[in-house]
Amino acid sequence: MSLGTRLKRLRENRRMSVRGLAEAVGVSRSFIYQLERGEVSPSYSTLHAIAKALGTTVSVLVGDMSPEEWLIVRRAGRRRVVVPLEAEAPARNDPAGDAKGPSRVELLPFLGSRNRRMQPVVVEVAPGGRLESLPFVHEREDLIFVTAGELTLTLGDGRTVRLRTGDAAYLLFETVEALANEGDEPAACLWVVSPPG
Repeated sequence: MSLGTRLKRLRENRRMSVRGLAEAVGVSRSFIYQLERGEVSPSYSTLHAIAKALGTTVSVLVGDMSPEEWLIVRRAGRRRVVVPLEAEAPARNDPAGDAKGPSRVELLPFLGSRNRRMQPVVVEVAPGGRLESLPFVHEREDLIFVTAGELTLTLGDGRTVRLRTGDAAYLLFETVEALANEGDEPAACLWVVSPPG
């Protein structure tokens, strides 16, 4: 990816205008436009000032590889989201091994400046567990891929949909009101929300 493309994505991700970046760096707007189109090359001092204004480093702007923390979230790096639980069965074979409760919702907090268009979430529900009042209330599209067990989705229009391991649901007009595990085994899914809002 070229310097100009990286620069434009980082600038837009920070919701910074070309004018705002130019003023922060002390260059003209036309220079920033030309830089983003790959028509000019900046001096090191200008590149350093651009990186500082965008809250990143020169190596991220010019490097061929993104830092690992932009690409990978390790299991220990997940962030737990508190969600009201309904009809929770006693903890058995908790899929996450968490003594605080048998069901959980965890964000995958990918780091770095980027134009995020989605938010991945790992959801684990114990047998008999039901998650309601889910944290996503804005208008969005959802992709739910069941990685273990069976989950029953209650949709906003009252319908229920049962998904088994390996099944996926792409919801464009529907909203998910609740997730339930009516089976005897722990269930888990990867839920991708777009936009992340």
